[in-house]
Amino acid sequence: KIVGEVDFEKEAELLMNQGQYEMAYIKLLRDPKLDKEGNLYQQLHTIQGLNKQISYYSSAASLHNREEALNALIVGMTKYDNNKKTAKNLSISKEYNDVYKQIAQLLKSEFDLTVKEARELSYINSNKEYSERIVTICAESKK
Repeated sequence: KIVGEVDFEKEAELLMNQGQYEMAYIKLLRDPKLDKEGNLYQQLHTIQGLNKQISYYSSAASLHNREEALNALIVGMTKYDNNKKTAKNLSISKEYNDVYKQIAQLLKSEFDLTVKEARELSYINSNKEYSERIVTICAESKK
């Protein structure tokens, strides 16, 4: 290792251990020698896929777009369900579940929805019916 050379992987791992998943992921993506098959990349990619939904939620909520905000959380629930096994295989279940708990908390505090109710919404196949339910929930849970 050359003196002054940045150890992207080590810095990303430190950020990840501090729960700063987005910053860790960004740091790792800046590594010119990034190994996308590597364990750390796979871990951060999996967590960030879920964490990104919270970012989408925050952006939509800051613009007072409750429908988009709720949709972001429901998509997050679906991503959680689809990648739970991957997270377990990558030994990041705790971190993954921490992000999931944030989604569950937001569903409850902002939309008065349980995880079960959010999952039921994600199973609706008709875009029209899904959109109508989202609008109704947002109107009924207006903060």
